[in-house]
Amino acid sequence: MNNIDAVLFGSIGTIMETSRLQYNAFLKAFEEAGLEWHWPESDYKEMLNTPGGLNRISEYAKSRGESVDATALYGRKNELFHASLKNAPPSLRTGVADLLQHCRNNDIKLAFVSTTQRSTLDTMFDSIPGLNISDFDFVGDGSLVTEGKPSPEIYQLAVKSLGIGPDLSKAIAIEDSPPSLKAATAAGLRCLYFPGEFISERPADAELVTDLSILTTNDSGQQ
Repeated sequence: MNNIDAVLFGSIGTIMETSRLQYNAFLKAFEEAGLEWHWPESDYKEMLNTPGGLNRISEYAKSRGESVDATALYGRKNELFHASLKNAPPSLRTGVADLLQHCRNNDIKLAFVSTTQRSTLDTMFDSIPGLNISDFDFVGDGSLVTEGKPSPEIYQLAVKSLGIGPDLSKAIAIEDSPPSLKAATAAGLRCLYFPGEFISERPADAELVTDLSILTTNDSGQQ
């Protein structure tokens, strides 16, 4: 990473594996609301191709011809997810701790380029050992943009905040889903694809990694 001066983590899923926690929180929220919505795991994995849990709820209700308060339902899902993070925080994903330490030791700028709710990010930083918000030079959330991913808006904001443009050759993004990957590349960034447990799609042109510690020793980031 001698030629890299900024690393931009794009999603919660690039830091820790939360797919099953999120999935279980959706199911519990539906059950509490008295909805007969039973998302098979295979269907949920397909839904992840649409960014944003609120969008998934709205689209699913529409497909069933049902009217629900999607915002309230999504809010309850997040409350349940936050509780699970606090009660049983997951470990950092493979190589994340090594990469964070490497960036700290070498004055490499760090950004967390998410468009999720700020409350979710606060819970993550408060709950996960080894993850400190003070280590990040930029932390984005959905309130800062008008469009979520795959729009590049949040990445463009991060690039401006970090002061690393217009030459982005020394910056690298890390994303965990195809829509988020598109957001990073549309902003002109090289992006490593670090998909989580529930993401099966592997875009042909994606630069796939399974262990982020490779970035501490190998500039290519490829495996």
